[in-house]
Amino acid sequence: MVDAALAQALAEAALTLEWSEIEHETIMTGIGKLGQKPDAVLQFLLENSPGSVTIEEQLVLRKKISELASQLEAQFARERSTLGDSEFTP
Repeated sequence: MVDAALAQALAEAALTLEWSEIEHETIMTGIGKLGQKPDAVLQFLLENSPGSVTIEEQLVLRKKISELASQLEAQFARERSTLGDSEFTP
């Protein structure tokens, strides 16, 4: 059985996570390293990130992906052309 103090500590730790940093890394990796489509990354984050619950948070996330997408897609294309198709399985 989970001790009440431990449960409280875990709950507080979850609240202190920097979800914007986790979302940023997900965007950078999903689009820039794995070649995922920006819309797919956005949908994943909207469905799974506790940091994107409100309409305002969702708008910020959409804007961030929109601003980064073309740069990250170009990065992925450059890396893919340098390493060859066999290295990537988006």
